[in-house]
Amino acid sequence: MLYRFAFIVFVLGIFSTVITLQKTSQYRFVNDELFSKLYNGWTGSKSKLMLTRLQRTFSLTDKSYTLPHTQAYTESSLLDQYYKNLFESRDFSYGRRRKLATKNLLIPILYYNMGPNNLFRIFKETISIALSMNRTLVVPPFHHHPRMENLQENDMSDEETMDVAIFDQTYTSAIETEPEKTIDLRALRYLMPTVDIKEYYRKCGEKITTVLTCGLIAGKREEGLEHFKQVLKLTVGRIHRVDNFRDVVEDSNRKPHLSDAIHETRNEHCVGLALGAGCLGSRQSWSSYWRHFSSYVRRPSKIKESVLAKQFVEKIFHGKPFLAIHWRYDNEDWQDMCKASRPSSVRQMNKAMCDMANELVTNATSVDFIAKKLLAYATVKNIEYIYFAAPPQMTLTLKRLKWKLPNVYIVSDVLKFATINDLMIDVFDNNFSTSFVEQEICYLGAEFLGSPLSSWTQTVMLDRVSEGRGEYGSVLDVIFNDSNAFPKLTWYFPEGT
Repeated sequence: MLYRFAFIVFVLGIFSTVITLQKTSQYRFVNDELFSKLYNGWTGSKSKLMLTRLQRTFSLTDKSYTLPHTQAYTESSLLDQYYKNLFESRDFSYGRRRKLATKNLLIPILYYNMGPNNLFRIFKETISIALSMNRTLVVPPFHHHPRMENLQENDMSDEETMDVAIFDQTYTSAIETEPEKTIDLRALRYLMPTVDIKEYYRKCGEKITTVLTCGLIAGKREEGLEHFKQVLKLTVGRIHRVDNFRDVVEDSNRKPHLSDAIHETRNEHCVGLALGAGCLGSRQSWSSYWRHFSSYVRRPSKIKESVLAKQFVEKIFHGKPFLAIHWRYDNEDWQDMCKASRPSSVRQMNKAMCDMANELVTNATSVDFIAKKLLAYATVKNIEYIYFAAPPQMTLTLKRLKWKLPNVYIVSDVLKFATINDLMIDVFDNNFSTSFVEQEICYLGAEFLGSPLSSWTQTVMLDRVSEGRGEYGSVLDVIFNDSNAFPKLTWYFPEGT
């Protein structure tokens, strides 16, 4: 009888364990499935439905992600406090000295055959020229990363998408025409007047009277300029070439090139600016000059540091320093750089990264190797937490990395945090805005390890250096004892250097 009772208890114990494991594995699977679909570009009603399911799932989780339920943690109160602190800071005293005319517009020419972070680089570099020319800055439309989101059929109209040609392949990408979704417009307007593309059309129609071209514009940039005009249905009256704007960047007393540009467009309201190689001079001069403006050029307000990114960092990392890492090399997207149709120079430059990206997919122990290296590095630096940003296609790789390193956090943890606290969940509607969140978190890190050849990494590096967070390096130098086969982490700013 005793044996029979023990056997029944044993069977019930096994059954209970199986049920628990099943529930646990199902919980994780639901998270992964929903998050993967959401993060890869599902939009509209499908996105909202999945978010509702995520909220139900995450409601079962522990309290470590939950903010206190007080008025201080509502979206509106967090935003109000953010701007109060921002505009009272010393940085914003600079902008009050300027009063600019608003009738003369300057629209940056964005090369629509490049990725979105390259477009942001050009946009930022245009700001100082617009200020020096005393013109109102037009915030042009930005496209999403064409290879990071899968647009679903019938999700968007033709007016909301555009074709983006990357090398020999053309992709369909979503377009953001509302400046508030690409830039913190309120902060930028503190420095200078800005308008959106709709206001430009109202004042100028579909014409740019004069396009100022600065530096060398050839090859890909020339093609991108034509594509910009085609997408926005703009015609150009004439082109005026300026050798460079180094006299603006170097802040010299005599500014012949700037004076020439102002003189040539003195009676024109609708002017464009296309930046080419060598336009803005050396990186050292431009970086020093840019520090005066970097505080005003921020990511959209919903995800600035005192809102979602900062709340996540403070709650999850308990105010402790953390290591931020950006890993760019996924096997789906980066292999595109090594196709036979690519120029041989491009294939040779990217071969080591393509091989490594493939290894991460085909050999799970390679992830273990990376985890071991990152743990050793963080231990030496006396850093407890790591944030690891990576393309959305790397879901399985990131899962294994988290399994090996429990103190590694990834974007699904940010989604979990936002969902539990019902805080700005809409930023996860697409990869474009989700990427901003991760860039902001990486900006906040005590140290940043980036990926060579990545414009995403470059954006974070510039923000950090401009605002005194200068500790950065290459993640490849940390992982590999001999990283000579890989490109070095170098600056792309300013355009064409």
